[in-house]
Amino acid sequence: MSEGKVFVYNCVQCGIRFERKYGHKYKFCSRECFYNNRRDFPLTKKSAKPLNACVICRKKTTNKSFCSHECENNISKNPEFLKKISQMRMRTRKINNMLLYKKSPQTTEQMDKLIENNEYGDMFTKELREQIREKFNRCCFFCGKSEEEYGKRMDVHHVDSNKKNNSVNNLVPLCYPCHTRVTFPRSKRIRWMKILKEMIEDFVRGVNVDRCPQ
Repeated sequence: MSEGKVFVYNCVQCGIRFERKYGHKYKFCSRECFYNNRRDFPLTKKSAKPLNACVICRKKTTNKSFCSHECENNISKNPEFLKKISQMRMRTRKINNMLLYKKSPQTTEQMDKLIENNEYGDMFTKELREQIREKFNRCCFFCGKSEEEYGKRMDVHHVDSNKKNNSVNNLVPLCYPCHTRVTFPRSKRIRWMKILKEMIEDFVRGVNVDRCPQ
């Protein structure tokens, strides 16, 4: 390429023909046209993002849900969005619990099958859970802590880890720390299962149950 060669271009913004000595594929004839083009078209094709409506104020924004931190803090104004978040969190909790020591499913159909197999039976109702809590005087069957001391209602645990086996002899109330201790890790679940069965047998016989066995 010779030094005296001149290249002619058309400005993208104003349409004027201009000349340059070097062939770098210029698009604009001046900086004014460059900044005017960025003002008129702030997003180029490469960096363009879809515009979404803010959940709270419905303004258009490039963010997924909120246009500002103020709208994010006022999330309580939109109960429908809160329901969607709670459903997504429940689904992720189920998936995370099921996928421990398992391969991740490849399709949504496999995911739905896993969730269906992991769901509780129809007999596992609020009335049944309250019956189990009243049966054991609203105390944790494992450590003996009451709901007043714990500050929350007790969880109802399936002793044999089968969530569809909702017989009264297979359910015991546990506080959250004891529930996690009995459930995880899975390598020790069989050991805790045997211990809980022995404790239930002693409770049925009227024998004093030793709390928190090591």
